[in-house]
Amino acid sequence: MQTADYSIPLRQLPNGKHDFSFDCGDDLFEGVEGGLAEKGQLHVDVRVSKSDEMMILDFDINGTIEQQCAVCLGLFDYPIEDCGERITVKLGDKYEELDDNLYEVDAKDDRLDLAQWIYEQACVMLPIRPEHPTDDEGNPTCDQQMLDELNKYVVHSEEDVHRKAREAEGLTTDPRWEALRKLADKE
Repeated sequence: MQTADYSIPLRQLPNGKHDFSFDCGDDLFEGVEGGLAEKGQLHVDVRVSKSDEMMILDFDINGTIEQQCAVCLGLFDYPIEDCGERITVKLGDKYEELDDNLYEVDAKDDRLDLAQWIYEQACVMLPIRPEHPTDDEGNPTCDQQMLDELNKYVVHSEEDVHRKAREAEGLTTDPRWEALRKLADKE
């Protein structure tokens, strides 16, 4: 449930250029079900150029969004830097998405809510496969303990499957049978 106000005046805003700033927290992300992000801290600057028929909104978004690493499953803060986007808002008599970054809004509304636009623009900056960043020496910063645990269950080849099954049953294999199995696999 969104509690913070990420809106700007609409009807009362005079023509000209106006600057607005928002500090967005987890409440921005909690308002979106099934979204790409659930937590984050963002600072948003919005420059609004308003005329009688339209508004142009230039967004500048910086901060972090919590992501789950695809490698070790650990959580980390993914940096969002210099995310800029322009949205054009036509002042009309209804709300409608006309194109990717072109919208019509009811000019009679008192306020224009920017929350959904901020969320979408920040999430566009997220990688398809989030991974922990590397340290200054280029080494991964994944949770090594979790990687070690996951590697216990990773199967790399059919040979590994048979070996792990035999180990689980406490069986040892005569090396001669292993040599024969390798010959059969080559054929």
